[in-house]
Order: sequence, then structure tokens, then C-alpha cells
Amino acid sequence: MNQLSHIHQLKTFHSPVNLKKICKEAFFCCRCLRQIEFHENSALQTIEERAFTDTAVEEITFPSHLVKFGKNAFGVCKKLQKVDFSKSSELEVIVSRAFYKTLIKNLILPPSLIIIGESAFSGCLNLQRVDIDEKSEL
Repeated sequence: MNQLSHIHQLKTFHSPVNLKKICKEAFFCCRCLRQIEFHENSALQTIEERAFTDTAVEEITFPSHLVKFGKNAFGVCKKLQKVDFSKSSELEVIVSRAFYKTLIKNLILPPSLIIIGESAFSGCLNLQRVDIDEKSEL
């Protein structure tokens, strides 16, 4: 039996502290996945294309070493309302459609961010406010 045969029933993902990358479509269409937890000292640097597309995640706090999201990484997460970045975030790139059709209402982007891709937040009909740090190079 495949070790991942029950992945679509997964409700919570606890990221190991030494995980550096979440690969393309790793949790694609895991519609029971509601919670993603990253260790405070997480080594995560990359979340690839469609890694969490169409999951039931409602909120997420990204670890500080995360540098890049892949295309549509959290697209069509129809319950995603809250996204937080660490104050010491190293995030540089949010690529196209990263948060396509989510329910995000407010967003505070980290000063390390230098690129927001085309349509990164398209279809986010509830998005009311985006704050960009005054030290940002955007």
C-alpha cells in the first residue's frame, strides 16, 4: 500500500524543523487539510507551485526563512482568511496567482519582499487592505 494513500484525509500538517522545500502539488486538493504548522525555527525556504491549492486551510503564519512561493501555491483555498509573515521574514517573491481566490481580508507584507507577481491576489474579493512596510523596495 502506498504510504500517501490517505493524504487526502490529512487534517493537520506539522512541518519538520529541517524541511527546506514543499514540492509541487504536495498537498494539492487535500480538502480536509485545515491547519499548517511551522516550527518557530523552521528551515523552510520554498513552497512550490500548487503545493496547497484547493485545501481547507483557514489561516497560516509563514516561517521567517521562507523566500519564495510558487505559482498558485495557495490558489483556490476558499477558506483562507488570514496570512501572517514573521517580523524577520526573508520573503522576496510572491509569484503569480499565489493566493488566487482566497478570502484574505488584510495583509501586511514584509519589508524583504521585492516582487509581487501578476495576479498574485486576483479573485480575492474580500481583500480590503494591504500594508507595505516603509522600508520595502517594492
